[in-house]
Order: sequence, then structure tokens, then C-alpha cells
Amino acid sequence: HGLKSPIVDAILSKWTDDSNTQSALVKWIESILNGDSSDDSPSLKLSGLDHQIRDGFIMHVLPLLLLRKDIHVHVTSRAHRQTTYDMAVSISQSVKGSTDMDNNR
Repeated sequence: HGLKSPIVDAILSKWTDDSNTQSALVKWIESILNGDSSDDSPSLKLSGLDHQIRDGFIMHVLPLLLLRKDIHVHVTSRAHRQTTYDMAVSISQSVKGSTDMDNNR
């Protein structure tokens, strides 16, 4: 498949709703495929990808760069761990007029 294939389009659409951002990525890849010097091309950094989008780029989008045999493509990926919190709220009858909040953090 190519850069304009339905699978690449689906990956780009799931990556971002912003058509300008999608177009900028396609132009970046096209410029490399059309012979731009690898020294002149800025590195590409994609942030906040879920594993499905990351895998889509690795399996279907970035291999297109390998059509150019005179460049080396190096891809790194790292996981970000995010802290989330659970909360439990219980309600009980207060003791005559008390409005204190029991706050356990």
C-alpha cells in the first residue's frame, strides 16, 4: 500500500482530527520519498499515541520511508505511565450541626 491508501488514511484519522496536521505529516514523508536530503529533514516526534496508533505507524506508515534505499530509518518508542486516582465518597448523618469534612489523601 501507499501513502494515500485507506489504511494509512485510517491511521492518520485516528491519530488526529486536524487535517492540517495530517497533511503536514504526509508532506514530511513525501519530501523524504522525493529525495530530500536526510540532513535537511527535521526529526519527526509524535506524542501521546495509544498503542494501536503507535503500532499502525510502525507497521503501515513508517515502512513507506524504506522505499528509499539510501537512508536509514531509526524509530524509538517509549511508554509513559500516568498516575490516576480512585475516589470513594460515603455519606453519613452528621453529628448535630457539624460540617467538617474527613479528608484522607
